[in-house]
Amino acid sequence: MTLDSGTRVLVRVDAGTVLGSSGETALIALWDTGRVDAIVLGRSATGDADPSAVAAFLGARHPRLDLVIEAGFDHDFPYNLARRVASLQALGGRAPALLLHPAGAGGDRDGVDALHRLWQSWPRTSILGDRETRTFVDVEQLRRVDQAGRHRVAGPLQTPVDQDDLPVVLQHFDPAAPDESADADVLVTDAAGAARAEAADRRPVFIETAASAVRLVVESGADGVIVDDEPDAVRRALDPLPRRGGGGLRGRWGLGRPRVTLDDGVRPFAPSRGHA
Repeated sequence: MTLDSGTRVLVRVDAGTVLGSSGETALIALWDTGRVDAIVLGRSATGDADPSAVAAFLGARHPRLDLVIEAGFDHDFPYNLARRVASLQALGGRAPALLLHPAGAGGDRDGVDALHRLWQSWPRTSILGDRETRTFVDVEQLRRVDQAGRHRVAGPLQTPVDQDDLPVVLQHFDPAAPDESADADVLVTDAAGAARAEAADRRPVFIETAASAVRLVVESGADGVIVDDEPDAVRRALDPLPRRGGGGLRGRWGLGRPRVTLDDGVRPFAPSRGHA
C-alpha cells in the first residue's frame, strides 16, 4: 500500500558517520529510494565532523543530493554560516538549507534575519563578466545589510547567491520564546509541540520522530517529518511513501520569498560606481 502524502520527508544522519565508506553507501542507498526530500547532516556526536564540511564532501561526489546542515549561533556567527551555504550553492548548483538549534541565550531571531539579508545582498544576476568593457559585476545590485543588534552585520556577503533558489532556514520552535523563530521558513518540533507551533504562526511545521512513528505523522497530514533512526528502520518506514519530485527546496516546498527582505531603501554597496 502506498500512502498518498504531501508530507515532506527528511532523514537525519550524524555527519561523522557519513565519512566512512559504509556510511556514505547507506546514505546514498536511502536517497536513491526517491522517497527522501533532503538529508539532514546532524552535528557529530563525537565532534569530529563539521556538517558544512561534510556537505561540501558529499556535494562534490553526489551533486543530486539535497542537504540540510545542522547549525546554531552558539557555535557560528551568521556571516560565517551565510558564506558557507552560499559557497556550497556556488560549488554544487543547489542551495543547502540550515536547521538551527536554539543558542540558549537569545538572539536567534536576529541571527536568522542576518542570514536572510546576507543571502539577498549580492544577487547572482549582478555578475556580468564582460571582457570587452572589463566589467565584472554591476555593483548597483549589491546592497549593504547594516544590521545592528546582537549579531551586527555590515555586508554584503562575499559570495553571490541565486535569488531564485534562496536557502531555506528551518528552526527549532521554542514555545517559551516563540518570537525567536518568527522569521524562519520552517518550524521544527516534536509531535507534542506541533499544535503549539502551528497555533503560534501558520508556517510549515516539520515533526522530528523515530521511524516507528513516521506513518502516524504522515497520516496526520503533517507538513513534514524529520526521521532520526537506524538506516534499515528508516528504509522500512519510507517504503509506503510516494516518490519525490526534483527542484530546489524553497520552490519544491512552496515557501515563497523569505519573510525578511532587503528592500529598495537599503543603501547600495557602492553608489558612486556603476560597475567594477
